[in-house]
Amino acid sequence: MRMRGLLAVAFLILTAQALAQTGDDRIVPAFGKLVAVHDRSITVQNQQGTKSFLITADTHIWRGDYVDVHHLQPGDDLSIRSRVSSRTGEMTVMDIDANIHRGNGTITNVSGEQRGEVGALRKLAAQEF
Repeated sequence: MRMRGLLAVAFLILTAQALAQTGDDRIVPAFGKLVAVHDRSITVQNQQGTKSFLITADTHIWRGDYVDVHHLQPGDDLSIRSRVSSRTGEMTVMDIDANIHRGNGTITNVSGEQRGEVGALRKLAAQEF
């Protein structure tokens, strides 16, 4: 009986440690063309290859308005912000912007060798994908 109690305590400690590790998750951008849409995932392709991303009820999808995953169509150009689990490596989508080909706003700062944040994000996405 005492052994069961110790095992239960060990299980609770390990579970708490695993849950605490979610703070180490990374936020990663990705870009590409939508290849496939499923109920709980999407598949995206770019120059670095093909990758699947998990979709949850918390995923925000913009395609002219906020929509659900079934409004996305193969061939859509996607900009994705995802969370990569430090424990499992799974990529869960937080935000998707579909077919955003232009934007507006004011440039507030230009510095160094970077040619803009979009170029820097694309480079980062290419490394992470």
